[in-house]
Amino acid sequence: MLATLGPSRVYAGFNLYLVVSGNRAAGNPENTYVTVINKPAGVTSSLPELARFCCGDHMWATDADFYTSVCLGLPANLPPGEYSVDVEIKNSRTQQTVKHSFTVLPTPPVTIPQRSPLGNLPSLTKYNEQMIAKGRAQLGNRETIIAGKTWDGNAWYYDGTRVAYQIADYTGDPTFAEYAKNPLDVYRPYVIENNGGIPGWRSFAQGLRMDFERTGNALSKQAVIALANASGSAKTADLIPESMSRELAYAISTLLEAEKLGQPRNARLKEYVDIALGHIDQWFVTEKYQRMAPFMFALTAEALIKYHAATGDARILPALKLGAEGIWAKAWVPSNRAFVYEIIPGAPPGAGAPDLNLLIVPVYGWIYSQTGDKSYIEKGDQIFSGGVEGAWLDQGKQFNQSYRWSMDYLKWRGAK
Repeated sequence: MLATLGPSRVYAGFNLYLVVSGNRAAGNPENTYVTVINKPAGVTSSLPELARFCCGDHMWATDADFYTSVCLGLPANLPPGEYSVDVEIKNSRTQQTVKHSFTVLPTPPVTIPQRSPLGNLPSLTKYNEQMIAKGRAQLGNRETIIAGKTWDGNAWYYDGTRVAYQIADYTGDPTFAEYAKNPLDVYRPYVIENNGGIPGWRSFAQGLRMDFERTGNALSKQAVIALANASGSAKTADLIPESMSRELAYAISTLLEAEKLGQPRNARLKEYVDIALGHIDQWFVTEKYQRMAPFMFALTAEALIKYHAATGDARILPALKLGAEGIWAKAWVPSNRAFVYEIIPGAPPGAGAPDLNLLIVPVYGWIYSQTGDKSYIEKGDQIFSGGVEGAWLDQGKQFNQSYRWSMDYLKWRGAK
């Protein structure tokens, strides 16, 4: 039986990526052909996996259950409305089709934010105090960090080098720039020894880029480029399910960091962004997900905000508004002043997880900066205070999660 997985909404002039999967028919292995039929006028189709790795229009000698990606290219003049295509799978023993329906959205409007004065930010003093005290404890203990190696609870995880440099900039304390070397001396050799071929959820290029810009150490630039080269090699079909959102978000960020070091734009960056927007669709429109974790949405949002800064892509703002409203409605626990860790279909929601509040709150600040809508600050200040008051910061990973980009909330809100 054939099935498709992918977004249900797209803008004219962009691509829609989906996965088609099915069960092989009984019998000997044989070539299986994939064709997109009954396409709306002007819509094109391609098969990224088959074009990149194999056989163009067919899966070679299929002998197991299969899946592959399909890319639909929409013309810029396609009117908003409801559309569909059929994907046909065919060999000598079987011929099946599956329909994939989608909505073409109107072009998002250009927003001109009208900001008004905001009140004081609750818990800001404690946020600053914890940044320094807990930062010294988690980023300044070189012996513990080196001994912890590449354990995921260690201070390199969630980019401790980036966090240390950001704190140095925020506070003006050069000691934190020295602390940046501690997680760097664990993480950079790990990246270089593996030529960037590390698990995608361990890809942290920003701290490496910042180190090269500040110290001129060519090894840091080498590590960024290695991560970018590895990030550009993923199979499209593997990235389309929302369960790969973190890996894809980090790949987008890594490719953008490499650009800042003079590397040419990777040809797959736009594809990755199209797919990441599809993850938001899976979480908040079709709700076809294995789990919806607010912090995973925030990591996707961070990558898309970086892409927006580089390109001005108008799709980003409405997508992040959809997600920010979605997690607030479905996952915010007022009694804990936190979001639940995750929502799994069919399972009861858990208690709030304030350790992750400060990883999520910048999304609300960025939306405010783009729209001037104070409701996002009203929500954001609650998220911020819940994280400052409730997060556990006594391990490197958790500290970095809280201070990875929460300073951006202060910037977009206009507070320090």
